Amino acid sequence: MPSTILICGSPADGFQIIGLFANKADAETYAEDNSLRDWWVAELTSPEVFAERRWKQFRAARGAI
Repeated sequence: MPSTILICGSPADGFQIIGLFANKADAETYAEDNSLRDWWVAELTSPEVFAERRWKQFRAARGAI
């Protein structure tokens, strides 16, 4: 399932999210073909996956104490 997006813009002008793209290369090609300025490629993460990653980081940090 596609999960790659482009984030375009700036804090002063606002941001726009464009996507979904199949992969980073497709997103970069789209940005270049459309002469977009100030853009970044990012991966979407579901809330469930994000929470699981944070939980694992928390558990790892507690184990290191």
